[in-house]
Amino acid sequence: MQLSKLTELEFRAMILRKLNSMCKDISTMNKDIETLKINQLEIKNHQEEIENDIAEIKNTLEGLNNRVEEAENQISELEDRVEKINQSENQKEKTIKKQEDSLRELCNNWKHNNICIIRVPKEENEQGLENIFEEIVTENFPNLVKEESIQVQEAQRALASLVQQLEHWPVVWRDLGSVLARGMYLGCTLSPALVGSRGWRPLNVSLSR
Repeated sequence: MQLSKLTELEFRAMILRKLNSMCKDISTMNKDIETLKINQLEIKNHQEEIENDIAEIKNTLEGLNNRVEEAENQISELEDRVEKINQSENQKEKTIKKQEDSLRELCNNWKHNNICIIRVPKEENEQGLENIFEEIVTENFPNLVKEESIQVQEAQRALASLVQQLEHWPVVWRDLGSVLARGMYLGCTLSPALVGSRGWRPLNVSLSR
């Protein structure tokens, strides 16, 4: 449409229509702007909520990290305590084993032939060494036999070289002396290993107690 051909009335009418359309567009744009503002405000509020949630999550994670670190420290302390307990138990086991070995050694020493009776006649020897020792204890220490139950585990003949060696031990003879058996005095001493390595007391004193 050519504006030059329009009459003034038509021109004004067209201008009014354009202005009216522009007003509608402006009104629509204003509504859209208001909607955008509302949406922007909602987004901002959501953003603040999200930031608050993130801060809360961070605090929660820090708390969890602190708990994990504390738990790790406690586990480390418990492991150290367990290690100390194991070391203590191992030490106790070693001590117990050492004491058991000492006790076993002591028992084994007591089981050895630690009392030697020499100058026993051959015919008496053939009757049994255990019986001879029991008779010696009965004749020389009757009270000990009544109070204590003494049993001979083992008796055996000594080598001739050992007997000769014991015959030349004046200190042993002076300490132990002799004992009576069937009206005869027999020599009585300790094994050389026990006399040489331990402070054994005289046989008469030990048995009388």
